Amino acid sequence: MIKSKIAFILFATLLLTGCGNIKTIKSFSTSFAESTSEQQARIRIISDKGMVRGVPNSECIDYALPGSGVMTAYYNGFADLNWKELDLPDGKFPDKQFPAGAVWTELAIDGDKPIALHYILNEHLQSCSVMANFTPESGQDYEAYFKTGSVECSVNITNISENKTSTHSDKLALNQAELCNWQDMF
Repeated sequence: MIKSKIAFILFATLLLTGCGNIKTIKSFSTSFAESTSEQQARIRIISDKGMVRGVPNSECIDYALPGSGVMTAYYNGFADLNWKELDLPDGKFPDKQFPAGAVWTELAIDGDKPIALHYILNEHLQSCSVMANFTPESGQDYEAYFKTGSVECSVNITNISENKTSTHSDKLALNQAELCNWQDMF
């Protein structure tokens, strides 16, 4: 009787752990789905070394949600939308003069709905992760710069719309995103 309970608990744990791993693997092999809504914003994603994945219409990270996937990836072999252009105005880096080795993309995202972004880097002796969310306004353009520092990763998102009077000082207050489901960490 006790052996069958232990076996059931182990089996259930494996199932739960496996489901989380399948979602995680899918999140690396699926590209982010751009918005087809009439209420759109646009975003330029710049990553110095890592990968940026997005979860549309969510304040938390859940790669099982529709449209979730890789936006840009530094290394080959992952799904990505690197180098896509939508003619966004200049941001922090005029004329797309990004830091050496950076990858970038420009994507349409849903306006007036939250989006969760996850930057992850795991390279040699350096590893870090940043999860943030914000709600872009329809008709606005944004630039998200994800970078790796000597101690931690960071993200800055700026409204770069041409109709803004001060494009470079409109840094957004970001919310920290969490996992939607605790079992996704396994």
